[in-house]
Amino acid sequence: MTLRFDTSFCRLVGIDLPIVQAPIGGITTPALAAAVSEAGGLGMLSITWRDPDALRILLGETRALTAKPFAVNLVLEWDPAERLAIALEEGVGIVSFFWGDPAPWVDQIHGAGGIVLHTVASADEARRAADAGVDAVVAQGWEAGGHVWGEVSTLALVPRVVDAVAPLPVVAAGGIADGRGLAAVLALGAGAAWMGTRFLLAAEAATHPDYREAVIAAGETDTAYSALFDVGWPNAPLRALRNATWETWRTAGEPPVGARPGEGEIVATGEDGRAIERYSNDSPVAGASGDIAAMALYAGQGVGLVRRTQPAGEIVREVAEEAARVLEEARGRCAEGGAALKGGRGRGPTRRLPYHAPMDTNASIWQGKRVRLRAIEPSDWEVYFAWNQDDAQARAVSNIPFPQSTEAVRQWTQQEAARKPEGDAFRFVIENETGEVVGDLTTHHCEPRAGAFSYGITIRREHRRHGYAAEAIALVLRYYFRELRYQKATVSVYSFNEASARLHESLGFQLEGRMRRTVFTDGELFDELIYGLTAEEFREGDE
Repeated sequence: MTLRFDTSFCRLVGIDLPIVQAPIGGITTPALAAAVSEAGGLGMLSITWRDPDALRILLGETRALTAKPFAVNLVLEWDPAERLAIALEEGVGIVSFFWGDPAPWVDQIHGAGGIVLHTVASADEARRAADAGVDAVVAQGWEAGGHVWGEVSTLALVPRVVDAVAPLPVVAAGGIADGRGLAAVLALGAGAAWMGTRFLLAAEAATHPDYREAVIAAGETDTAYSALFDVGWPNAPLRALRNATWETWRTAGEPPVGARPGEGEIVATGEDGRAIERYSNDSPVAGASGDIAAMALYAGQGVGLVRRTQPAGEIVREVAEEAARVLEEARGRCAEGGAALKGGRGRGPTRRLPYHAPMDTNASIWQGKRVRLRAIEPSDWEVYFAWNQDDAQARAVSNIPFPQSTEAVRQWTQQEAARKPEGDAFRFVIENETGEVVGDLTTHHCEPRAGAFSYGITIRREHRRHGYAAEAIALVLRYYFRELRYQKATVSVYSFNEASARLHESLGFQLEGRMRRTVFTDGELFDELIYGLTAEEFREGDE
């Protein structure tokens, strides 16, 4: 079965695997970008320093190798106008910006039907980028190789940026070199990982052989963050391998520009014949000659995980498969630990209800980070008609309905859309961050005097395991407990629906009863499990 991740970023750019090949300067090639895209990730070409006359050829070569999406990257320290125009004319649909303000260029890209990514180093910068209209932000942590915009670690930065710009997709960058890193940033809320150092060893990358060997030999402590290699790009901190140039400068007491050992000395010749000075920001590409080891050998702190040359497509698939395995194992450990967590206070395991922060009066109470709750609309009839065809889903909430005509479902949705609520009972449609209907939730048996209510929730089969149900439940509980002053929520779960039982237990619901053999479906009788949660327990889980 083909592996596919359903993240907001994957949906935005039209890829199957949440892996972005970073724009590693002149080391990017049409073959590299195309191979990454063909494997299901997002390949990228660095075009800031490409000759404009050759750029059309470069883009044409890439498109000849893949019909799938790929991106170009432009550093805003240099005027991007000419190269951006060429890229858009050549049909590039995804443009990534770095090191500057993307606002002047967003409308031009959107006008061409393109998507804008922008790299940020703080939550405040992420908000400014979002206000400028970018479609996704790249949160670059301090661990990243190459030029580094900020000084915050990836682990600390990514969730801050995710919270700042939700529901805008976030890509995590910095120190990610394998599937474990990808799994970690997905757990932090990112929609993809941005990987550069790992792709230095891609077979299709134009990495000089000496550079490859240095990367393979390096460990996680062998990089340094400085502004040392600044010829051609001053005042631009970066992370690179500690080499002879760096060691000599460090031994000399880290003297400033103009007093550094060997300054102005030519150490290598580029693949195009140009002279490369010591302290140049050029990285060694295939075809360069001279003292390659003295040049800027960019690498992130994940370099210790990079150990061999592989085809780019193999890297993409290996990282994605490892991430999927790690996430599945983590989910299994969480489930296995549930029984051990019970006891002590006589209740099941409790965790913070997802995305349930103290109320922000400037935001809609019906809007979470992954879902939005809304009323049913007449146009929803096609969704409900499709649900009626799913026998397994129907059995999970009641039993298989008699076949309905499209006209009957249309009339029902129209009636539901126009029907006034009966007391405090509501029907909510659940939408994800892209506006797609993923499920619905109904409340019933609302007893204001007793302060108790019940609900039922359904998530469409293809949208399960994305956290939609947990967040929708949290939004409804917050409304009933904090706005309507209810004190108790109950939910019935059929004994064969183990996923729903685990979900409610993880949210802090306690099993309060079992109605034996009361549910008949698919020729069998099943128990009905009654779960309950009080307002006090909800607050406790929210702290």
